[in-house]
Amino acid sequence: MNATHPPRRRLWLTLGLLGLAAIAVLFAWPRIHLWLTLSAARTAIAERDYDTALVHLEKALDQSPVEAEPHFLLARVFRHQGKPDPLRKSLEAAPDRIVGRRRSGNLRSVRQWIFRDVQIRRGV
Repeated sequence: MNATHPPRRRLWLTLGLLGLAAIAVLFAWPRIHLWLTLSAARTAIAERDYDTALVHLEKALDQSPVEAEPHFLLARVFRHQGKPDPLRKSLEAAPDRIVGRRRSGNLRSVRQWIFRDVQIRRGV
């Protein structure tokens, strides 16, 4: 009887750890889904498929409208499409700060750079 206890204990320990991992994924799922959606949008932008990128970015904004990155990527798409008015609206809707593990910076300077670039392209 003692020989069967260690495997049973390992089984319960394994099931407990799997349960904790499942709970962690459930709580982190919105962030994971947002990250996957933004990754798909970045890929579409890199492939110059701006219509697909717009679809992914709209989903990302529905998931988390307070995140700065979807607004910034949306502005990039509008910049490539030559649409200055939606570009301006997306940048104005973005939060003032981009804060994250990979990026930290002031969005105001990014806005100024993009606006300047659009004005140069339009000949203003």
